Amino acid sequence: MRINFFPLIALLLLCVLPVRADLVVQAEDGVYVGKVDTQHAGYTGRGFVDFTNATGSSLLLEFSLAEAMPEATVLVRWANGKSDDRSMSFRVNDELQIESQAFGSSGSFTTWVETAVTLNLRKGTNRLLMTALTSNGGPNMDKITIVGGEEGLREYALNLEIQGKGRVLKTPDAPFYPQGSTVELHAFPDTAFDASFVGWSGDLSGSDSIKLLYMDSEKTVTATFKSNRHSVFYCAPAEKGGNDDNDGSIESPFFNISKALSLMEPGDTLFLRGGIYRYTATIVLDQKGSEQERICIFNYPGENPVLNFYDIFSSYTNLNSSARGSARGFKITGDYYYLKGLEICQAPDNGIKIEGSHNICELLVLHHNGDSGIQIGLAKNDPDAPDRVANNLIKNCDSYRNLDWGTGYENADGFACKLSPGANNRFTGCRAWQNADDGWDFYMTRYPIYVDSCWTFGNGNSELASKDDPDWEFGQKNSIPTSWSGDGNGFKLGGDGWAAKHEIRHCIAFDGYQTGVGFNENNNADSLFLFNCVSWQGIKNYRLRAYPCDVRNCISFDAKTSGQSQLYNLAEGTVSKNNSWDQIDGEVLVPYKTATNEIFDQKSIYDEFVSTSKEDFLAPRQADGSLPDNGFGRLKANSIFIDRGSNIVRGVDPVSFRPIDIELNNYFGAAVDLGAYEYVQPDGLPKIKSLSPRLKVSPNPCLQDCIVEMEFTEKGSAELQVFDLAGKMLHVQKLSGVMAGEKRRLQLNLPLPEGVYQLVLLNEKTRETLKLIKLR
Repeated sequence: MRINFFPLIALLLLCVLPVRADLVVQAEDGVYVGKVDTQHAGYTGRGFVDFTNATGSSLLLEFSLAEAMPEATVLVRWANGKSDDRSMSFRVNDELQIESQAFGSSGSFTTWVETAVTLNLRKGTNRLLMTALTSNGGPNMDKITIVGGEEGLREYALNLEIQGKGRVLKTPDAPFYPQGSTVELHAFPDTAFDASFVGWSGDLSGSDSIKLLYMDSEKTVTATFKSNRHSVFYCAPAEKGGNDDNDGSIESPFFNISKALSLMEPGDTLFLRGGIYRYTATIVLDQKGSEQERICIFNYPGENPVLNFYDIFSSYTNLNSSARGSARGFKITGDYYYLKGLEICQAPDNGIKIEGSHNICELLVLHHNGDSGIQIGLAKNDPDAPDRVANNLIKNCDSYRNLDWGTGYENADGFACKLSPGANNRFTGCRAWQNADDGWDFYMTRYPIYVDSCWTFGNGNSELASKDDPDWEFGQKNSIPTSWSGDGNGFKLGGDGWAAKHEIRHCIAFDGYQTGVGFNENNNADSLFLFNCVSWQGIKNYRLRAYPCDVRNCISFDAKTSGQSQLYNLAEGTVSKNNSWDQIDGEVLVPYKTATNEIFDQKSIYDEFVSTSKEDFLAPRQADGSLPDNGFGRLKANSIFIDRGSNIVRGVDPVSFRPIDIELNNYFGAAVDLGAYEYVQPDGLPKIKSLSPRLKVSPNPCLQDCIVEMEFTEKGSAELQVFDLAGKMLHVQKLSGVMAGEKRRLQLNLPLPEGVYQLVLLNEKTRETLKLIKLR
């Protein structure tokens, strides 16, 4: 019998010879500019990466190898159903290894092909960055396979950031560190700048200059230094001696801000002398300062620098839309800039576009720009993160008559925080009026934005695009487009179904045009939190119907169109408390119809306010830059809205992004007033706050009567006593039959002279005291 040994030999060889192990890395496990999709069959993991159609779209993959592979064969699995080229560069561990790898058509989006590339891979962790070289982006990416690669031990990167003047020595100095290893970090301040080391932050804390860091995950550490030697520069208009050949001193100023910026370091300050600057290019702010050392661009005290950017283009005939869309006044991609006291106008696009974090804009005036006065955010479909384009503050700024003539008047807002901004951007004390689209626009956002004490009116009016406006340089020198698409909202609080919680407090919106709403959710798919706001003369005043919200202490009256839903249109499940349309102590303060079914006279509500006029809205700011204190939006002494609010409202926690209760303590009277401002008695004295929730008095100070609120801790008897400052008892009121946990209110009317007194509540073994001030 013949025996065939070949199968047996083959089996033995399989047992003896090692089987080639390939290392597979799925594209969706990386960091990408685009999205993970599943609509085209044939992919191998949870999905594939669909790149954003833009030059620079990228995919970053990280993997670890047991051994170095200087000439590794890497199979890239991809698909492209288009006929275009989607070439990409390949960079490994920050080294460019393939300048351009072609990815043409694979035949269809379900036809997946593998392209082999050769890469130099190190032992341990490798980072492969593939970047699109054309505006088509990259092909749909499924995975990469390192042929013969064996997975190595886990290693982690240490991302080290420096703020200020100094350096950090790492020992050992390596791109990656094995799990469980230790790295020594030593901070060295720059003596040339008389710098000192402030401390570590991120994944390391403390102020010791030498620290050990245990590597059990990827780490990010920031070393912060503070210089004690900073420079001051000056710019002036050309007619006032500004010239870039000067030395930048107050006697010999520069003309261009960009010239000064080329010499500035964190902590330096640039002062702009008053007058008109006509600039021909966008000013880019791309450095990174710190909380200790901001990069400051200020007006020279008492002077008004006007920065006009109309001359970015020498001609506006047949202007390229892409070029126009990037022609901003300022573009801030850096962190910790501080702009103050500047007037910015006539930019073909935004007056200021902010794509950095921790920047401050204060006392700026922005007008007649070709897009929003100030816009915070990135671009449509850009990946967002809570700490990217985050924590910017816009304070006491005015933005008006911004008209996007290049895009049909549908984008230019007074202020915009839209298109993928990060968390905790804030607006306080700002005014926006007569802009093409909205006062504020939060389109396509995922993280909280906070608005406090801001006013807006008159947005969306198509009559704004007129040669009758002598300050609109584009309108005076060019044919004016007439197609109008502006919305006219006061506060547009979302868009496109994106979900974000925003907090709006003490704000006023009125006189909306087109489809304009005072406060409009605009399809935000999450809760909004509004309290102490006022709206009138919107097409609608409050439109919060997309998702349950929380609205308290707000006033709505006299919408431009009739119907109860024009005053307020709230989603089912919305918490609506102590608003002008709610039952408050059995009464609706501003009903749509009276008890006899007649239309309520909405215009009578204007008499509840000292002023609702546009003239008072537009009045000059106070000396400190805050909003005018001339009665605009403030209640009269006998207003029906006084003391009718809820002292507990809801807002958004800036760390967890979750709803939280907020107790309002800064009020005068028995309770918070409705509306944007608390009525304060003419003496202007603040309310005396109780340190105990068991004894409260309002108002305090008081003119005549006051209300005493008491909560008892023990069953039995109680006494309410009044003493003067000499300790003499002036009044005692006995309270019998009290129960533990019981609350009582009583009106106290004592013929006391003006002065300071002590109120005492005795309840068995407990004693509560409170200072009471009596006015004339």
